[in-house]
Amino acid sequence: MGYIKKCGVIAIHRSGNVIRYLIVYSKKSSKYGFPKGGQEREESFQTTAVREFYEETGYKIKNETEFNWDELSKFRIKNNMYFILKLDNDDLEQLMVDDGIQDTTEILYKKWMTLDELMRLPLNKKNFGLNHYLKYLHQQN
Repeated sequence: MGYIKKCGVIAIHRSGNVIRYLIVYSKKSSKYGFPKGGQEREESFQTTAVREFYEETGYKIKNETEFNWDELSKFRIKNNMYFILKLDNDDLEQLMVDDGIQDTTEILYKKWMTLDELMRLPLNKKNFGLNHYLKYLHQQN
């Protein structure tokens, strides 16, 4: 199966019947994708995912201990491991603080997008991980 190279978070926010995914737009690749990044020395997958999520989106999880990270669903795309963070209704404001994108050299902007909006993005504007996840979702339906 190989080693894990990068870790990230697939944040899914449900408000009523509307489901949105948090996507970042990379300056380097000029593509949309989920926030992720490389592990630093001695970091766990969870620590890397949380740090990269904060750096690339500015969302700081107020109390990480409220999440049982071991029980969160995980999605692996090649050498990347994503934790799937599902938020309902007001969870977003109650559980996270938005400090603004920290790594502005790498990320141009972040955006909450519906599945339909993601599917309508041009193929060449979605990175491999986002494309792979969307194919996975399509196969599940």
